[in-house]
Amino acid sequence: MPFGEGKYLYEVVEGWGKHFYSPFVEVAGIATDGYDRVYILTRGLDPIFIFDSEGNFIKCWGRQYVS
Repeated sequence: MPFGEGKYLYEVVEGWGKHFYSPFVEVAGIATDGYDRVYILTRGLDPIFIFDSEGNFIKCWGRQYVS
């Protein structure tokens, strides 16, 4: 079921975000770029995940090391 209004309608896609190796922890933001890549900012060990528009994992970066 879509939510939002006007030109900003969204819907949940179950299973989107394939092949990531670290769980999403406290997602703080999501953005896209001109190449339809999706950037997910989390508060986990791997704070930035990058996916293509189909949800295929590209890479992650910014690993936080806990001492």
